[in-house]
Amino acid sequence: MWFDNIVDLIFYLVALGIIAFLAIRIYRKQEVKLSKWKVIVVIIVGVFSFSIHFPMFEKTVELAILPLGVWILYFLLRNKGNSWKNYRPYALLGFAGNYIFLAAFFISIFIYHLIYDENELSHYISDISEAEIIPVHPDGEGNPQLSGDFMEIISKMKQKEFFSVVSYDDMVDDFQKENERFPYLLANSKPRWGSGADAVIYIEKDGKGILVNTEKRSVYFRSNEKVLKEKDL
Repeated sequence: MWFDNIVDLIFYLVALGIIAFLAIRIYRKQEVKLSKWKVIVVIIVGVFSFSIHFPMFEKTVELAILPLGVWILYFLLRNKGNSWKNYRPYALLGFAGNYIFLAAFFISIFIYHLIYDENELSHYISDISEAEIIPVHPDGEGNPQLSGDFMEIISKMKQKEFFSVVSYDDMVDDFQKENERFPYLLANSKPRWGSGADAVIYIEKDGKGILVNTEKRSVYFRSNEKVLKEKDL
């Protein structure tokens, strides 16, 4: 499945609804009333295809090329009277469903970026009611706590390109160094509802920088104010 957030899920369900609507229209227009469960099976089999995969928008896009499911059904039903003639529209609908899902995928990406801004830190940190700071390196001394105006500060933090050329492996290596720049882990914070923006979040030693690591990328934010309480640094 290609959905990992609420927008993707909604458009996936919309695509399913469109396929179901078209199947019902075909069913009502046919003089021969077929078994409903067989119709569902034929549609599902019709979805199977030879596809090519390529990365786009930090996801893997699947483009159906050859209708393998349709061919299989043709060879199974072609010598069984009018079976192929009756089930063919559903098999073709199944294959066409690949493109319905693909269209829903692209629309969901567009809508997602209208709703969520991945260049804002509040996208990754929206709820800190259960958050805690965990030192993950000896340089992370004391018992640090989030500043009382933490959410206000991060709303003004700007994305910096400092880590644009630093690989994740390099950051893992840096973790072993004595002067670790990000000795604090922000645990149990929550991203914006429905965004699916799960991330590992580190706070810089001086309390003014935040590093966000997702499965796809790393983003660095910087502020002139400290997000950790002065007395606990």
